[in-house]
Amino acid sequence: MNKFYPNLFSPIKLGRRVAKNRIFMSAMGDNMGDPDGSISEQHIAYYAERAKGGVGVILTGCLGIDDPQGKATPSQPRITDPKYQKNLERLSREIHRYGALLIPQILHAGEIAKCTEGEKLVSVSPHPGEEDQFEVLTIEKIKEIQKKFVEAAVIAKLAHCDGVEIHAAHMYLISQFLLPKYNQRTDEYGGSLENRARFGIEVIRAVRAAVGPDFVVGVRAGIHYVNFPDGLTEEDSVKLCKWYEEAGADFIDVSASLALPMNLIETMSKPEGNRVPLTDSVRGSVKVPMGVLGKIRTPEFCEDLLANDRCDFVVIGRQLICDPNWPNKARLGKANEILPCLSCSEGCSKELNIHNSVRCVLNPEAGYEFYKKLEPMPEVKKKVVVIGGGISGMQAAITAASRGHCVTLLECADRLGGQMHLAKVSLNKEAIGRAEKWFEEELGRKGVEVRLGVKADRAVIDEIAPDAVILASGATPIVLPIPGIEKGVQAWDFLSGKVEAPKGKKVVIVGGGIVGCEVAELLMLQNDVTILEMLPAIAGNLFPFTKMEMVGAFQKFGVKPLTGAKVKEILDDKVVFEKDGAEACAEAECVIIALGQKPYGRELIEELEDAGYEVTCAGDVARPSDFLNATTSGFFAGLNL
Repeated sequence: MNKFYPNLFSPIKLGRRVAKNRIFMSAMGDNMGDPDGSISEQHIAYYAERAKGGVGVILTGCLGIDDPQGKATPSQPRITDPKYQKNLERLSREIHRYGALLIPQILHAGEIAKCTEGEKLVSVSPHPGEEDQFEVLTIEKIKEIQKKFVEAAVIAKLAHCDGVEIHAAHMYLISQFLLPKYNQRTDEYGGSLENRARFGIEVIRAVRAAVGPDFVVGVRAGIHYVNFPDGLTEEDSVKLCKWYEEAGADFIDVSASLALPMNLIETMSKPEGNRVPLTDSVRGSVKVPMGVLGKIRTPEFCEDLLANDRCDFVVIGRQLICDPNWPNKARLGKANEILPCLSCSEGCSKELNIHNSVRCVLNPEAGYEFYKKLEPMPEVKKKVVVIGGGISGMQAAITAASRGHCVTLLECADRLGGQMHLAKVSLNKEAIGRAEKWFEEELGRKGVEVRLGVKADRAVIDEIAPDAVILASGATPIVLPIPGIEKGVQAWDFLSGKVEAPKGKKVVIVGGGIVGCEVAELLMLQNDVTILEMLPAIAGNLFPFTKMEMVGAFQKFGVKPLTGAKVKEILDDKVVFEKDGAEACAEAECVIIALGQKPYGRELIEELEDAGYEVTCAGDVARPSDFLNATTSGFFAGLNL
């Protein structure tokens, strides 16, 4: 029995298989498939890293059972033909090597599929006026798709997987049959709940019959969501879980059927275990193991859920992208060493929407596992100086030290963190503070020498005499030649606490990028806030679900974002701007400047290079951007030495 988390690290029986612990890696879109639909080398390395990290069960990102009509992501791997068995079998061997079970998730995306251009989407019911885009499912087509689910499960069994999980949630095809929003049919697949559930139940029953009793069949159940008026009731949800069990499910993990998008990928504002109440509503309705998912982050939280019989296993998603070694660290009593997921979805979700593979803003190795394996350890160990203790500099130092180099990090401030120290002040950004602490402590664990309060110059570098220098000196706020701009307060000065927050004032924020909008969030409860943004939209690069929440909060608390507004002058009591070709004013008792940032410290590059030093830039000093760019560039700077 594990002395730290005895329930979490106890085995669990799934049908006739046994998982070594109760930690499941959640199926998530990864967009890593090869162009022909095969599981890629990167797929294998990505999942193997999580199996090596100690999870009990790997639920792969969904494998398509119908292409192109049914795929959920542009580069989704397929399981539509026996030719895909080979690489799936290779994945299976890698997962089993580390003692985990492999249970691929299979699905059909229905009318929200990422079809190729010119291909019709399948739909449960007609879309009047859009007949050229949708093919309404006939009974014959329904049976054909059900057969494809079965064929996919059989291929998975032949590839030595331990089971499959059938996706019956998240607005995909089985949920589309379930919900009146989508299902207006009048035949045996429409009308009553039993009829609407028929499609999914028949899929489960047919898969079970085809694979036999030794193969695990799981279901991701989409059940009621209280915030969605056209969802399922609690009574409906209990019936569904019972029907899934009767049809042959060996386990059920519970999520939403059809919900507001931000309830399917939890933002920073959502509490840990945001979807656990869904499981609470149906707990005890079935005898097979039931799991929870949705922003599961800490082993303490997981242990509490299991100890209080709120679930039989936990399904962890984005936290395992962020730190693949989460299970092993928890098992060994090193939970403090777990890199905490920010729940920002910038790398693991937003990147997928622009057809990139999965990434992580804090873990630059996510999505790079296969290629890192090809990187040989350096033959010569170097003395390395990293200039700058922000997230990019810390990542560069950690990576370089991990590869055996002797690393000294110089930071001119009296603390580490850089812009992390500012970002954690914003609303619902406590996780950034935890991540900042992790980076600081990881420097110590990797043996990096940290010198605070040291301004790096040629003399300091000469004294250390390094073989290589990584410049990660960050950025500084942009100051534009706007008349009266000196009357304003820089957003960084406000976030750092140098300037006291106004109360009961008319506040104008000049600049509606992410920083300006986060300042508005902090001030909107006690002030009358106006945002002036020159571009057509505020917070342009923010993850869409987070932005939806932000805009909703602005509407609730009366924040006035004015886009297309070019500031002309800042006066003592107002800000003059131009919008739609006309001049206007915004009353202002306090003006905060958030116009972006520019590289800082680049003048040192030429001086050091002229002195013969090898200099690499990382983070904002190379290109002001975001955490994802900062950690990625820091990682490669440390890797390429």
